Amino acid sequence: MEQRSDEEPLVRAARIIESIVEAREIISPFSRKVEKGWENASDGKIDAAVRERKLPLHEQVQLLFLHSQRLALDAAERYDPSLLRESLVRLVRAGVYMARERRQLTPGLRKAALSFAAICADGVRVPRGLREEVKREAERIDDLPDWAALFGNGWDKQALSERLKEVRKAAIEKNPVLLPKGELPESDETAADLLAVAAGRQEREAVEVGGDIDYDRSDAEVRLRSVELSALRGAPGRLKLTFGKKSSPSSALIFGENGTGKSTIVDAIEFALQGRIGRSAHYDSPLAPSLRSFSATGESVARVDLTDGSSVERKAVIDSQKRVAAEPRGVRPGFRLAPITIKRADLSNFLDTEALSRGTVLLDYFPADSDSLAVRPSEKARLLQIEVTELRIKRTAYSGRLAELIGVDPVDLANSSGFNKAIREKIYKGKSAATFSEGGGWEHVDIELRQLVQQLGSVFGQLGKAKQFIENSDNSLNPVLHRKQTLLLKSALQDVGGEVTSAFRRICHEHPVERIDIVLGESGPLSLDLVVKLDGGRNCFPQQLFSEAYRDLLALLFFVAVARRSAERGQAKVLILDDVLQSVDSTVRQAFVEHLLEELSEWQLIFTVHDRFWLERLRSLFNSAQHIFVEHQIRRWHPVTGPELQLPGVDALTKDLKLLLEHGEPDSIAGKAGPLLEYVCRELCARLRLPIPYNRERVFTLHDLWGSVFGSLSSTPLAATLRKIDSVRGMRNPVAHGDPRSLELTSVEACSFGNAVLELYEAVRCSSCKRWANEGKHCSDSPCVVDIQLARK
Repeated sequence: MEQRSDEEPLVRAARIIESIVEAREIISPFSRKVEKGWENASDGKIDAAVRERKLPLHEQVQLLFLHSQRLALDAAERYDPSLLRESLVRLVRAGVYMARERRQLTPGLRKAALSFAAICADGVRVPRGLREEVKREAERIDDLPDWAALFGNGWDKQALSERLKEVRKAAIEKNPVLLPKGELPESDETAADLLAVAAGRQEREAVEVGGDIDYDRSDAEVRLRSVELSALRGAPGRLKLTFGKKSSPSSALIFGENGTGKSTIVDAIEFALQGRIGRSAHYDSPLAPSLRSFSATGESVARVDLTDGSSVERKAVIDSQKRVAAEPRGVRPGFRLAPITIKRADLSNFLDTEALSRGTVLLDYFPADSDSLAVRPSEKARLLQIEVTELRIKRTAYSGRLAELIGVDPVDLANSSGFNKAIREKIYKGKSAATFSEGGGWEHVDIELRQLVQQLGSVFGQLGKAKQFIENSDNSLNPVLHRKQTLLLKSALQDVGGEVTSAFRRICHEHPVERIDIVLGESGPLSLDLVVKLDGGRNCFPQQLFSEAYRDLLALLFFVAVARRSAERGQAKVLILDDVLQSVDSTVRQAFVEHLLEELSEWQLIFTVHDRFWLERLRSLFNSAQHIFVEHQIRRWHPVTGPELQLPGVDALTKDLKLLLEHGEPDSIAGKAGPLLEYVCRELCARLRLPIPYNRERVFTLHDLWGSVFGSLSSTPLAATLRKIDSVRGMRNPVAHGDPRSLELTSVEACSFGNAVLELYEAVRCSSCKRWANEGKHCSDSPCVVDIQLARK
């Protein structure tokens, strides 16, 4: 095919590629199966088929020629030289793969195919392995290239070299087209609009990769039976929590006020099962809580017993570099695919970071090596940043001491060049380093000075290496290094946006959200973007629309969706939510938990909470969903013993009042009984749907609540208790408002009020199953007090 000299370079280059492919097809016609079967396939799907050798070798060669032609034509149409370079790479592969057909081809034809690949590869970046194969195989063949058998007459080496030289020139052109001049209307497409289009394209492509990873599913059904820890984090002593009875696993609610050790328990589980804490394997950073307890002298260890009868135990040891490390390092198959814990930092960092950093979080999921745990590429750079902080502290300390000993300004020792200059002048005194050392010069230097020189020199050496790695750490995000895992992620997370959309619309039905798209690898090779499409058709980013509470909810839904995808591939169905719902509005977080309990009904869920009223709501939600759970309450934290668990059977809502009824002052008793009465009234009004007087501000006092409870339930078996409370409840107001009359309360009056409130509480809430009246299924261990007939007559 002739090329006109007045054509644009990329168009002429595309015509050259097209003519080469046509010449090859005339000599060896392409099969209809290849032409039609792959005509509409995406570039990624074609590359995967060739890379994974899903086709016979001769069909792979034909497909590579056709793909090269399509890329060249696309390059001309889109004015994109990078596509032309990709077209040349496909021709290189076509030549190499053709030469591999040793039995079907003559040596001369194989030699021509290799020479063709070498010409196409000249000046183009191709994998080193292909170049080496071309050179190695060409040296083994002594025959001359049979160009006529490859492309027909008129296509010898010189002709190919001249035509491909023009192609390479167009491929490396930085600005192959002239931009139009004059004022033109600007496009009103936003970045969110473009990403929404990309999301649709990714969905249509239906990426079919990742099936070659067969993750070990042997742990898919295991759950946690107990966790035991010692000398770990904030637990200097031994602490053990069980999750269910015998081999029957259950979910868990762990309550404790801030600073009492909830996260220590969560960290111990994560450390035992995955050998890391908070997605990191760096345990002795001065900028993070220490893995080993400072108050303990024993061995730091965490042990988790699993429902299959096995156990996982991991210890904190000191490695060869004198750093804290985990031993053993291996991870059970059921805990390799994804982090098992969602922490508050995961939510706050998710949407508040740019897309590339957000995308690297996903590299904790679905490892390309099915026998190991995935680790983010930024982890080593992060560890080195921490190391640099420590080294700077040492540098300042050592340089100050050394400066004092050798009589120089500490500023002169602030860097390695100043340090070397000072050593030459003050210690070597004009001699070279070799002459000074070989002459025994160091033997005459004071030992303290020698130690400081050695320590400071070592610090400068480590600082140099660390800084160099950090400066080059961007290369760790090279998509080529993570190509296989990225393809796995695209496969595993296909249409995860649809799942997140469905959950978000169900929980936040008042928001005009039509769809939430999750876009991988569009704004960067490892990026993760989220785009919200509104009912009116407008696209925007979550940060532009949602408050912090809804952004946190969106992050939660995303992490839960990814956890579900990991469980589909063999991850154990265990998920820990470490105090992550406090920033979410109460109605929204309740709806989220309801969604979680419905969608993850077979999972073992572990919640940690610090809000006692939120704990009560969680109890109710778990009970309503008939989701079996155990409860652990941390009573307090002690610096010697660590977290102290509440004894079984102790009701945290009433224990203080019961203690005061035995030993407290009248005003203290009334002060505790009053809030408990208000809390009981609120629960009864909500659960029994009792009428409350209209209030514009929807702020109801005890007077409003009590009037509804007393009036509605005075004909039930609670009547006597209600009358007893009604006769003495007035004493609550003086105590609550600091009225001096509260000092006139007698012990009899206060105890009468306190006991009556306790009597009501224990009548409408079961001490065994912790369920309230009218809450549904009751416990089976004994007659449940909430079986009491509270229906209003």
